[in-house]
Amino acid sequence: MLYLNQSPLTKNPTLQFMNQRVILTKVIEQVRVNGFWFIDIPRTSSSSIRAELGRIYGIPYGKANLIEREFSMGQIFEDHLPASAMMQVFGPEIWDRLFTFSLVRNPWDRVLSMYHHRRKVRGIPQAMSFRDYVIELNCRNWGVEGSIFQYRWHYFGSADYVCGANDEILVDFVGHFENRTEDIDRIASRIGAPGLGDLTIQRASPSGQHYSRWYEQDTKDMIKAIYKRDIELFHYEF
Repeated sequence: MLYLNQSPLTKNPTLQFMNQRVILTKVIEQVRVNGFWFIDIPRTSSSSIRAELGRIYGIPYGKANLIEREFSMGQIFEDHLPASAMMQVFGPEIWDRLFTFSLVRNPWDRVLSMYHHRRKVRGIPQAMSFRDYVIELNCRNWGVEGSIFQYRWHYFGSADYVCGANDEILVDFVGHFENRTEDIDRIASRIGAPGLGDLTIQRASPSGQHYSRWYEQDTKDMIKAIYKRDIELFHYEF
């Protein structure tokens, strides 16, 4: 889970392991002192929030892989690690003392945002229509080399990031992208970070267009089936 290329490690495997443990111990202590942790779900303003948290609280919260390079910084943990994984990193005693939070997003809107983002960074063919993108997603080709959805995380909904095996919520506060300003204000007040949420980077979807305009009945139903868990847990409707 550590970004080895961001850490001052030697090529000696034994020293690498020792340095990783030292770095991780220091990071965990820094997070414990700060008293909070953010679970970043793709396409929920997570990059903007991480960039801001990194600027205020340091590298443990920052993000390296940003289109807007001026906001990039060193990074310790991989992007988008779920709450269940971070609980193991910090340990249950520290995790329970932290204020943990995340933002979720309507799955129909989030898939559209992911489509536009992947076109922007040329992760999918530029000529691919959104309809074809959803149909390909619905083929469930994860694990198939060459598929644009070969990685399992493409099928992760918000629940996969913030819930445990029995759908129990593992974070203290789940905000909604649709209520971004108010929910981030609540988070900012809790962690003492006035102005959190002012930064908006990595935007992808065209402004002024409601996501519903991009769907037909069949593609609408495909997303409903794939992300059924999100829709039920977070009470989303099309």
